[in-house]
Amino acid sequence: MRIIATALSSFYSNSYPCSFRPAKPYLPTYLSTGRSRSWRSVTSPQIRARLRELADEHGLDELHDLADDTYRNPPVSRGKRKSAKFTAALAAKIRKYHKKHPRLHQRDIGHKFNVNPGRVSEALTNQK
Repeated sequence: MRIIATALSSFYSNSYPCSFRPAKPYLPTYLSTGRSRSWRSVTSPQIRARLRELADEHGLDELHDLADDTYRNPPVSRGKRKSAKFTAALAAKIRKYHKKHPRLHQRDIGHKFNVNPGRVSEALTNQK
């Protein structure tokens, strides 16, 4: 772990966008103390790339495995669709209904046709 901390501290100390350099090598708070991310946080792809570099430099296959573990897991199951499938026929119905009731909000029209207001807006501007 000391190898990783030393390498990461040198990596992040060279990543400042301006000429200011802190007295100590910069290591993000959440990597050094386990606290929450600071505003200078590092992204997962950057950490993954650095882990792979270290694995190659030091011949540690375990670091490659750790880098692979930084990817997000896909959702186990997705919820069922709550709104109606948006088709050209539905868009035509929405436009026709809007002509009959021009003072209704898009929110109310969407509620009637079981779609969100963004879909109503797309229908009214002929985007779909």
